[in-house]
Amino acid sequence: MPTYDYRCEKCLSQFEVRASLSEYERGLTVKCPGCGSKRVRRTMNTVNILGGSPKKASDAGQGCCGSGSGSGCCG
Repeated sequence: MPTYDYRCEKCLSQFEVRASLSEYERGLTVKCPGCGSKRVRRTMNTVNILGGSPKKASDAGQGCCGSGSGSGCCG
């Protein structure tokens, strides 16, 4: 089930709401769990689409195939 990130515009707390896509598309009524305000705004977070592990700093700049030469599949 997707998690949606929100920030309260009244008390500035940040929180998550779990809801199915169909619930989200129908329109969620979201309240701040801290102060109960309905003045909340959805925020964006980063998403790892491929599910791989994050690269180490030492892996940066190794070409698009990770070969270290920068040649090959990059065309």
